[in-house]
Amino acid sequence: MQYVFDKKKGILNALFIDGENLLKQPLDFNIWYAPRDNDGLTKNLWIAAGYDKAQSRAYAMSLEQTDEQVTVQVKCGLVAVSKTRILTLDVAYHLFSDGIFEVKIHAKKTPHLPFLPRFGLRFFLSKEFQQTEYFGYGETESYADKHHSGKLGFYHTTPHKNYVDYLKPQENGSHWGCSLVKVRSKNHEFYITADRPFSFNISPYTQEELSSKKHNYELTESDNTILCIDYKISGIGSNSCGPWLKEEYRLGESEWDCGFRFEID
Repeated sequence: MQYVFDKKKGILNALFIDGENLLKQPLDFNIWYAPRDNDGLTKNLWIAAGYDKAQSRAYAMSLEQTDEQVTVQVKCGLVAVSKTRILTLDVAYHLFSDGIFEVKIHAKKTPHLPFLPRFGLRFFLSKEFQQTEYFGYGETESYADKHHSGKLGFYHTTPHKNYVDYLKPQENGSHWGCSLVKVRSKNHEFYITADRPFSFNISPYTQEELSSKKHNYELTESDNTILCIDYKISGIGSNSCGPWLKEEYRLGESEWDCGFRFEID
């Protein structure tokens, strides 16, 4: 395996197996989703803070090598142009030669900013990655405040099957309380676990596409399969016509640690 990093952004730029790059775009940190009707006025606060335009910027990188692994340490931030820094991240990429890598993250949010829509990693994979298995709440979409109608168990899905076709495109199809996810193509498989239950989503559409269109018939599929692995994603709430999202369902922490493990075959 060969790993290629972007030294300006502090992110994994490419991941080669047998000469094939499995990442069609760099593996980046993700705090945004297409606003939901129920996000009400909250989405205006998010956009004002630049959450929809956030990008990673590296401040320092170092490398440490042992017989068993290579560790890339990164100090970086999530920032938007002409805005306050949103997050400060200390990231450790633990890279192994047998198709395994781990990402350990310590995150600190700038205190005065609003709670986050989500925090996690976003993969752009080949369209060949279709068959998906997960252990979590399904088979319908599920969130912190919307999962009691589902059941915790093993489920099979695909990007199209997982997509929830709202008339107005918006965030959809996430699954709460997951302990593992497997995504397969004809030649490769991603097996994903974490150090605590997590949320995941697999979709034929990018969040940028969902954000930009007013009607479902206007949507254009991505050339890639979009896989989101989230430490947390904020709940649904009822702010389209009701109160703000309850604090217990927000990603409202000022500081947190999370870790993900990826086994690639």
